[in-house]
Amino acid sequence: MTDFVRGFGVRRTIHHVALALLTTAGIYATTLYAPRGEAGYIFMIGFGYVSLVLLAVTLLIGPMHMA
Repeated sequence: MTDFVRGFGVRRTIHHVALALLTTAGIYATTLYAPRGEAGYIFMIGFGYVSLVLLAVTLLIGPMHMA
C-alpha cells in the first residue's frame, strides 16, 4: 500500500483533487437548482452535468493535440 501512495505522484493528486472539487461544485449547483429534490435526483442531475462538462472538455482538447 505504501508503494502505491508513494508512486501516486503530485501531478496525479492535483488532478484528482481538481476533479473532486468540480464534482462537489456540480452537486452543490444542483442543490441550488432543485433545493427540495430527493438525494438521488440531486446526485443524478449533478453527476450528469459534471460528466457532460468533462466530455465537452475532452472533445475540445483532443483535436488540439492532433495539430
